[in-house]
Amino acid sequence: IGKTKLARLVCEDDQVKLNFGFQPIWINDIHDTFDVESIANRVTTTEGKRLLLVIDDLCVEIKHDDLEKLQKKLTEVVGSRTDTAILITTRSNHVANSIAAGHVLKLQALNQEESWSLFQ
Repeated sequence: IGKTKLARLVCEDDQVKLNFGFQPIWINDIHDTFDVESIANRVTTTEGKRLLLVIDDLCVEIKHDDLEKLQKKLTEVVGSRTDTAILITTRSNHVANSIAAGHVLKLQALNQEESWSLFQ
């Protein structure tokens, strides 16, 4: 199973659907630069209280504050009453390590048990 298929399975999970109540916004063409404005402009106002943004196959390095800027910009676009979750897939160990290192943004990383549970 590949990273995109796993992300789709997560998005199709009944608990995820219950939590978000609508289809996630799926972006899979960020290959040159991580442009916060461009990404945020693709997000339309949601009718739910939660927004799930999937950035699939991220191939570019993220600057130390880009995800934080994106979170703030999404709050402007969808309103402060909408919680935002971002799911990122990448084939690049460098990109994944820069995100996981926490110098990009404080993220909730899955431990090994949680990762296996999600995979199963």
